Amino acid sequence: NCSFIKNKMAQLYVMDQSITSINDTHIQQGTKVGIIVEDRSECTMLQSTICEQLNSGLTVIDSDCTVLQCVISDNEGNGLLALNNSTLQIEHCHFEGNKMPHIGAKNNAALTVQHCYFEKGKTLYLVEHANVLMEHCRLNNGEGVQIELNDHSKGTFHKCEIVNGQTNAMKFLRNSSANITECIIAKHRLPQIVANDSSFILKKCEVIDGERNGFIIENNAEAHIEETFIARH
Repeated sequence: NCSFIKNKMAQLYVMDQSITSINDTHIQQGTKVGIIVEDRSECTMLQSTICEQLNSGLTVIDSDCTVLQCVISDNEGNGLLALNNSTLQIEHCHFEGNKMPHIGAKNNAALTVQHCYFEKGKTLYLVEHANVLMEHCRLNNGEGVQIELNDHSKGTFHKCEIVNGQTNAMKFLRNSSANITECIIAKHRLPQIVANDSSFILKKCEVIDGERNGFIIENNAEAHIEETFIARH
């Protein structure tokens, strides 16, 4: 039941194997990062808000973090950023209006994202051996590529809706891979799924109503597409 407002350094800093729980708290309008969690620390955040930071909302470095029923919006950097072997569990959260990807992960970070809603911006960007499991999420009105995996990253996507994007729904680059099941991918202005020097499996999905191609598969990429409805491109 606290408020952190307009602090000039990180509004909350958790480090050196510390443990912190945050409940019903508002973290807003900071001039740097909202929360930093690092050095094998743990943080749980419940029913709280991180908004309007001039950097990322939450940055996790070599630590574990759980974010439940929170709103992460209108930050100048990422909504959530996981680095260096971090693990991040995100459930029933709302993301909107972050200037950089709502969720970013790098260097062996591992994400689990379930029952979340993403509006505007770019939803997910993974690089350098990061991993994500995303289930039962809705990605809407993406202003950039909604999901992008780079540099040996891996993703599993199950029962997600990825719709109404200004560019691509998904891009897999530089030896990344994805397993996509029972998802709806629709209404993107550029090719809906692009695989370049990467691989993906698409099963029991709908890929519909794109303004360009349904798929671009190029540069030694591999795709396995099964039991999928593909129409109106």
